[in-house]
Amino acid sequence: WAVNNMLPVIPFIHNGFELGEKNPVNTGLNFTPEQIARLPSENLPLFSEGMLKWKTPDIICDWKAKVSAIRVKYLDLLSDPAHETVVPWHLGDEKTFVFERKNSSARLLVTANGDFKSAKHLEINHNELVPSLTDLFTSEPFVPISGKFKVELLPGQVRIFEIR
Repeated sequence: WAVNNMLPVIPFIHNGFELGEKNPVNTGLNFTPEQIARLPSENLPLFSEGMLKWKTPDIICDWKAKVSAIRVKYLDLLSDPAHETVVPWHLGDEKTFVFERKNSSARLLVTANGDFKSAKHLEINHNELVPSLTDLFTSEPFVPISGKFKVELLPGQVRIFEIR
C-alpha cells in the first residue's frame, strides 16, 4: 500500500482492505488444499453473499491514513509519470527495495523490506546529495551516525523519508 502510493498510479483498494478484512474473496492463487478445504467457495464473497466486518478494530487503519496523507501532501510529485521523477537506488540487497521520487520542489526516499522474516539495515551516506532525512511517518529528523544514516527496516516494513 505504501509503495503503491508513492508511484504515479491510482492506488488500488480491494473491497474490505480499508477495514483490515482478513478473509479472502476467493482461493484462486497460492492456496494449499488444506486452506481450500477450510474456505469453501460457498463461504467466499466472490461466489456468494459476504459481509464486511465494519466493527472490527484495525490497528493498521491509522498507518493507512498516514500513507494517504503523505500522498496528498506530495501529490504533484507522486502523480507525475515522468521517468526522471523515479530514481532506483541499488543498495546491494535483493530483498530491499529503495527508490527516490524527486522533482524541483520535493525529494522523497522510499525504503521497503521485501523480507517478511528478517529485519534489514540500510546505510545511506550523509553528504551533499543526502544532507538530511526526515521520517514522514513520525516527522522526526534522522540523525547521521559516523557519516551515515542508519535505517532499520522491520520485516515487511516500509519507511518514507523526505530528503532536504
